[in-house]
Amino acid sequence: MTGRREEVTSSMMSNSDPAGFVDPSDQALPASGHARSARPQDERGRAAGRRLAADELAALARLGSDQPLTDADIAALDRLDRGPDDPGVDPDDFAPDCAPPEWWLAMSAEQKAWLDDPEPVAAQPDVLDAGFTHHGGSGGIGFAAGGLLDQMDACEALTVCAGRVWGQGLGTLSDAELVGLIGAARRLTSRQAALELAAVGELAARRADADGAPGEHLEDEVAALLRLTGPAAARRVALAAAMTRLPGVAAALAAGRIDADKAGVFAGELIVVDDDPAAAQIAARLVPAAPGQTTGELRHRLRQEIGRFDPQAARRRKEKARKDARVDVWIDADGTGAIAARGMDPAAAIAADQSLDADARWLQDHGADGTLDQLRVAAAAARLSHQPLSTQLPQPAANGTENGPADTREPASQGTAPADPGPRTGLGGSLNLTIPIGTWLGTSDNPGESDRYGVIDADTCRDLAAWLAAVTITPVETGTCQHRRESAGYRPSPGLRHIVKIRSPRCGFPGCRRRAVRCDDDHTIPHHKGGRTCECNLHPLCRRHHRTKQAQGWQLTQPEPGVLTWTLPCGRTITTRPEPYLA
Repeated sequence: MTGRREEVTSSMMSNSDPAGFVDPSDQALPASGHARSARPQDERGRAAGRRLAADELAALARLGSDQPLTDADIAALDRLDRGPDDPGVDPDDFAPDCAPPEWWLAMSAEQKAWLDDPEPVAAQPDVLDAGFTHHGGSGGIGFAAGGLLDQMDACEALTVCAGRVWGQGLGTLSDAELVGLIGAARRLTSRQAALELAAVGELAARRADADGAPGEHLEDEVAALLRLTGPAAARRVALAAAMTRLPGVAAALAAGRIDADKAGVFAGELIVVDDDPAAAQIAARLVPAAPGQTTGELRHRLRQEIGRFDPQAARRRKEKARKDARVDVWIDADGTGAIAARGMDPAAAIAADQSLDADARWLQDHGADGTLDQLRVAAAAARLSHQPLSTQLPQPAANGTENGPADTREPASQGTAPADPGPRTGLGGSLNLTIPIGTWLGTSDNPGESDRYGVIDADTCRDLAAWLAAVTITPVETGTCQHRRESAGYRPSPGLRHIVKIRSPRCGFPGCRRRAVRCDDDHTIPHHKGGRTCECNLHPLCRRHHRTKQAQGWQLTQPEPGVLTWTLPCGRTITTRPEPYLA
């Protein structure tokens, strides 16, 4: 090098966006131990806001190679580390707006060292006895629970670190680190989805007409580029447009806090809200909780909020669907037939469903073989083909033995079958319907909901309420339980069972949407170990997750009625709460 000062100008970096921080030495990771250990902890990227001298450039180049660092290199790197506070450096050479982002500056030297050269950790499977209390993650540097990378939003730094760990071999990770890496990979996938949608949105803007109307063949272009069907390309274009309309959702997707499926739920549900700012506000209120929800839970909350904000939105959606009403019949891939009536009045659909339940139980009570679901299908086939329900019962043969169900083209013979129940009117079974008092009285149009059918618009709620024989108001235990409905034995009383399923209308496992009426009444603390048969110790669990709770390595507690805390075999804890009802 000559005495002339060689200069390069670095690119600007963001103070807040991790994606804007690019460490020059990350482009060529040192392979030798002595080069890595010589790298100071504060990172050469701090100097990217000024022009670098020739000796500094040479030191950075050697740092990214297998060559050992000279004393001059170490001095240059040390000067870079001290930055504008060094009396030997002109402060005007540093641009304050080009400093590394805050998340980097806030890290400790140990954390920065780990990011530069993460040490592999021997795999340590964490297997716990059922019911054993595991103490969760306590923070740290890497992917383990509470660690820096476990909590970091999707960005270039997270991409680099995840790639390094993958390259070293996943077998070197503990269980806690492995599940943290799974979550990081999910966040990075969301970031890539956000990039794709942003690019599709930009393409849409370029193909739009002068008046802003969408380009006529944009969807065809996207379909050809991505090898998608026409409908799939149309959905991609629509989702890209929705991200422009819902900036909070787009930002959450880019940060990896939600995935593309949840972004699609936001877009699909909010399309009925014509006011773009209002739609964006509704989304902004629900985005913070969305990372801890499944798509089903998120859809439920969106419909609640939309119904509260704009009760007419549900009516508009319903009227549009009624115009497209139809009955679809098709043959499934497994060779069975299927039929679906779309665009029905909700109250009529619920009444039909309850009638099928009643018919299936009638068949079951009179000796028909099969599960309740199988008998519901048999009942539907009989009703739709105008055949007596009794044709689905086992028929006596001439020799006195029983055959299967009779040919549905002929009525039951010999008068041996029980009297057919005939058509049913109104609700044929039990329906749990929760309605805001104002909606019931007609002073508001807030939606209600059913444990079986989800959010129901105000008009349908009032139609269903007209069939109710009586109304009972019962308080639900919250906070500290008073044990007012505690049962003495193992089995809960009908009243206790009912109130628990109203309070917690779904299985208590994270993300499970199985209805409580189809779940076991689980004692969180087993009854034979002193657990109460009470609201504070009962919660619906589907059969699968009832068994999960009892498996080795899992722990479940209920700190207050309806609130469950699950501890997974990897040591992480997840808390579930009943979905709130609208007031």
